[in-house]
Amino acid sequence: MRDRAGLVDLVDRVYAIEMRKEARAQFGFHGFGDYMRIFGRFFSTFLFDPATRKLMRLAISEPRAIFNYMGYGLYAGKKLANSELN
Repeated sequence: MRDRAGLVDLVDRVYAIEMRKEARAQFGFHGFGDYMRIFGRFFSTFLFDPATRKLMRLAISEPRAIFNYMGYGLYAGKKLANSELN
């Protein structure tokens, strides 16, 4: 994929998220009312979307495993100008 993007000097950093800290920070940012709307939307989606129910079954059966995939990455590279490609 990086070759198709034409990037050089690619640098990447991947960071895990500590879910307890993240949840507390998000709750402080959004507040109680926002969380009630989020939970309402989630339960509505859960009721009507089979893919969401499948994901939740996985989360319940492997609760710790799902958190192994929580995180984010930062990626940076340079795109060469057409004159630099030759």
